[in-house]
Amino acid sequence: MKKPSRPVIFLILFLLTVTLGACKSEYHRSSKACLKMIDAGLLKLSPDRAQRFQGKVDEATALCRGGDRAVEFRDTPWVDWANYWGTGDASSKADDKTAFKHVKPTDRGIDGALLDLE
Repeated sequence: MKKPSRPVIFLILFLLTVTLGACKSEYHRSSKACLKMIDAGLLKLSPDRAQRFQGKVDEATALCRGGDRAVEFRDTPWVDWANYWGTGDASSKADDKTAFKHVKPTDRGIDGALLDLE
């Protein structure tokens, strides 16, 4: 099965973002941040171990995976994924408004945490 191209994925996420409505809610802002994250592409792997991923992500990635809370705690010395939606107790789940798996905020948080752990 052919893997969808980046423009196709971008278009799908854009359409999903538009369907969330014109409100400026946290979920709407986080969906827009996901588009920005996709547009930036994958992280490059540094040959120097000291420069590799240290558990910190950029602002768009944090907003996409955990909303305002994840962005608020980016400056702490701990890994970012602990502040993503769905990575804590039941109160960390987002009010998922989308019917599509892996596009819901909670699913994005869990998937993002798993990606960060890899």
